[in-house]
Amino acid sequence: ASDVYKRQINELGGFLMLETILVSATNVKTKKGSKLTFSAKEGTLKFDSDEDRIESDFSSNVSRYSTKIDYNISEEEAEVFKTTKYHSVLFEINGQEINFSAI
Repeated sequence: ASDVYKRQINELGGFLMLETILVSATNVKTKKGSKLTFSAKEGTLKFDSDEDRIESDFSSNVSRYSTKIDYNISEEEAEVFKTTKYHSVLFEINGQEINFSAI
């Protein structure tokens, strides 16, 4: 099975957050945070994680690790994000790169 990610934008305490969930065979644990890059023909959007400490939880239901990572996002970035079709998404964590392609 492949790695999967889910993302959505929510407001928390007056701030916009890009919430992501990475489901993978990879167990992630770091105190250095992560970077997230969305790539499109029009350009890229890059984000640094809201928290430096990130840790996966194992789900025995799917025999995969689930990693929740939040990123701060501005209103302008949120508008661009909602209206742009991205061809790839790159998570960078602990020197590892996990790349997703749009289907």
